[in-house]
Amino acid sequence: MVIGVFFVIGMAVSIIQKFVTKPPTPAEQKQQNKTAINVTLAAEGAKRLQKAMRNPDSFKLSQVLIMDDDAVCYEYRAQNGFGGMNVGRAVLAPDGQFAASETPKFRALWKKECAQKTGLDRTSAVGTVADIPTTPSDK
Repeated sequence: MVIGVFFVIGMAVSIIQKFVTKPPTPAEQKQQNKTAINVTLAAEGAKRLQKAMRNPDSFKLSQVLIMDDDAVCYEYRAQNGFGGMNVGRAVLAPDGQFAASETPKFRALWKKECAQKTGLDRTSAVGTVADIPTTPSDK
């Protein structure tokens, strides 16, 4: 009987611990806020890219990387004028500069912000916020 009581109490404590979470520390909250802002800005850039496509309904995000300096590097797919799918890239710099692979300033901006760098993959979150489909990257 005593063992049964301890078992029930132990189960109750275990269940309560699963539902009681401690609030984030100020540093954790700051990081969560920064991530939310970065994903929102990246989603706005993705929507901008989608609107610029010949066939916006064909636009899919392959990869969205948010870099340490808050630059956003995109890889996407979209239908070209012949019905085939092209792969493109774009970059949204921390200072607000935005360039897609079809624009003259793209190469220099990509090299500065994205080339040979790694960032946090936020493809799924950006796709969800922007309501844009995602597709796996070939990388």
